[in-house]
Amino acid sequence: MRLFTVFFTLVLVSGCSEVSSSSETQVLLDVPEIHCESCASKVTQVLREQPGVQSVSVNVLAKRATVSIDKNKFDSQAALAILEDYQFAGSTIVQDNAQ
Repeated sequence: MRLFTVFFTLVLVSGCSEVSSSSETQVLLDVPEIHCESCASKVTQVLREQPGVQSVSVNVLAKRATVSIDKNKFDSQAALAILEDYQFAGSTIVQDNAQ
């Protein structure tokens, strides 16, 4: 019984330790050169390699990328520049909650 109590307590404590950091936010990018799933995969790959990026979700039809970031590490202008380097010219920031 004592082992069960210790285990249950550890489970409760570990569930409480996952607190959202105030530095986590999202940036919405307009990427007009996304034309297909292959483009979306490339945008996802390129953005995931940027410092501070936690996840990337690309909507091909809307031609937009939602990037979950750590605002203390992510540089949105550098991300736009790298997208341009990969032939995704004209990409812009639609919404930047990091500021």
